[in-house]
Amino acid sequence: MVASENDIMGTMRHALAEMDLALGRKVSAMVISGTVTPPRRGVRTQESPQFLTSRALVTPMVRTLGYTDVTEMRRELEHIPGLVIAVTAANHPLREASENLLRTMRAEDIEFGVATDGIRWMMAEMYGRRPKIVCMSDLRPYYVEVLDRDRFRTAVPEDRRNLRLFSSVFSKMP
Repeated sequence: MVASENDIMGTMRHALAEMDLALGRKVSAMVISGTVTPPRRGVRTQESPQFLTSRALVTPMVRTLGYTDVTEMRRELEHIPGLVIAVTAANHPLREASENLLRTMRAEDIEFGVATDGIRWMMAEMYGRRPKIVCMSDLRPYYVEVLDRDRFRTAVPEDRRNLRLFSSVFSKMP
């Protein structure tokens, strides 16, 4: 089942609230807008940048996309039935995560995979015996819309076409 726009935007609102609790409103806004990575120090929840990203941004979105088997992603690579996910801290380059993803898919002969920092999402698929990145989706404009609406009570709505495309490509198919 494809996740609805409202569900995805609701997940983003929840993610922003979690980031605000962990980092404070100012640093959280800086992370969401892409100007900084989550810090190692001063995190109220005492989480590493990668774990915070996984807990606040990735796991809830993965659940929204229909992968209800996930409980919590704690490591760099997480296996969900039919899918492997490589997670890096928000705003870190996806290169290392995508390389880990492709290597794991090749070694374990896994058909689908995702590399993400919670904001940018890459989908990989097996073609023959080689996994390849087949698409990338950047959710930052939607996160910024959620941030603006939270901080200023108004926001310019982003065009939802890319959000619908993200949902159709990344949602778990029955």
